Amino acid sequence: MKNFFFTALLGLLSSLCVAQPTRGLEAYYSFDDCTANDQSGNGANGQLLGNPNCVCGVQGEAMEMRLGTDGILFIGTVNNVFNKNLKI
Repeated sequence: MKNFFFTALLGLLSSLCVAQPTRGLEAYYSFDDCTANDQSGNGANGQLLGNPNCVCGVQGEAMEMRLGTDGILFIGTVNNVFNKNLKI
């Protein structure tokens, strides 16, 4: 019985701990609208290359890319992240 309550308490606490970091967020792409638009508001929209398909994703929509013909070119402030020496 003690194990049941411990497991139930652990399950309840873990459901409250959802990690969605926003501090230091440069860009967020959910692809739910089948575009490469930055939904963080930082203006780092991507440009779709080729003709990727909009398909059902794990949560919402997803982009299906064909090898060699489809892709996303990320432009804007998100590229500054790759030009820094990040110290973690």
